[in-house]
This record gives sequence, C-alpha cells and structure tokens, in this order.
Amino acid sequence: MATTTDNITKAQAMAAYRKVCKKLGVTPADRSVRQGQDSDLWSAGPVLCEDFEGWSSTTHWAIVWEGDYEWPQRMWEMFIGTAVFAEPINGYSLGLYRP
Repeated sequence: MATTTDNITKAQAMAAYRKVCKKLGVTPADRSVRQGQDSDLWSAGPVLCEDFEGWSSTTHWAIVWEGDYEWPQRMWEMFIGTAVFAEPINGYSLGLYRP
C-alpha cells in the first residue's frame, strides 16, 4: 500500500498520464478526476484519477480506464528508470508512485 512518502506531484502524474495516452493513441483529458466523481468517463478513455482506491490498494494518483481490460500490464514497463514508478493495480488501473 502506498504511503504519503510515495506520492508524486500532480505535474509528474499528468506527464505520466500523457505518456500513456500517447502510447495508446488517444487524446488525454485536460483535467484529472477524483474517485467517485465522473466515473462515467472511465470507460470513454484513460483518465488521471486522484486518490484512487482499488480493492486491495490505494494510491494518490492512478490512470484508470475500464475499456481495454489488462492495458496496465502493457504500460508499466515504459516507466522503468523514469521519475515515476508505475504498477498495475488491477486490470483497469495503473498506480503511479515515486520510485
């Protein structure tokens, strides 16, 4: 489980989000969403979610998309050696942390 010391900045989270959107070939949303708000956007395309809570973990920032199941398993490796550590939380969310 992530702690507050694992948090990245909003700018880092947004940069990671844009990187994922570019790889997926989709246009990033211009704002982040909070868990429980705008969840209808989660199926339209990837969104940057603040204070995400999965079944077994929480993180301050996650990229969430309920469209293409298992996409996080294809994306996390592109963050190896970068300023952001990414880890699949489940089949539709990618947690973002400080390495």
